[in-house]
Amino acid sequence: MMDNEMTLYRLTRDGVIRQHDGACIPTHSGNRDYQAYLAWCAVGNEAAPLHSISDAHSIKLSKLDAACAAAILAGFSANALGQPHHYPAQPTDQSNLQAAVLDSLQPSLPADWTAPVWCQDASGVWAYREHTATQIQQVGSAARQAVNACITRKLELARQLAQATSLDEIAAVTW
Repeated sequence: MMDNEMTLYRLTRDGVIRQHDGACIPTHSGNRDYQAYLAWCAVGNEAAPLHSISDAHSIKLSKLDAACAAAILAGFSANALGQPHHYPAQPTDQSNLQAAVLDSLQPSLPADWTAPVWCQDASGVWAYREHTATQIQQVGSAARQAVNACITRKLELARQLAQATSLDEIAAVTW
């Protein structure tokens, strides 16, 4: 009873990958997921074969893109308030920060201008904290540097991936 509709698993060098969530399942008899794989095979199903080098490159590049995006969206730290604070970086957070930075650059800005910005202090407390124009610009700069660091890392890993010529070399390229 071969499952032609959808192959649930793909072979790897060290076990199998569960297709729907990308979980790597080692060939270990005590592993519950591996036992489920064996039961799936026992009723006549077969795992998809190993990826070709080209497929593996494409899959890994997609994973690097996703890891880069996740790292950017995880937020960043800045010391604009005198000590490290963590700032979120979901799309709305990024838009709000950009708007606050733009506002802080207005030529007729009152000397006491501040903007509330959502951030987390070292003890883990999230709150809207007032930032002066200089502070909000420092946070904006830290955000840009954090994004650039993620992109630079992704580009370096993509360069390594482009040079990989075996499945082992491809597998070694990790975020």
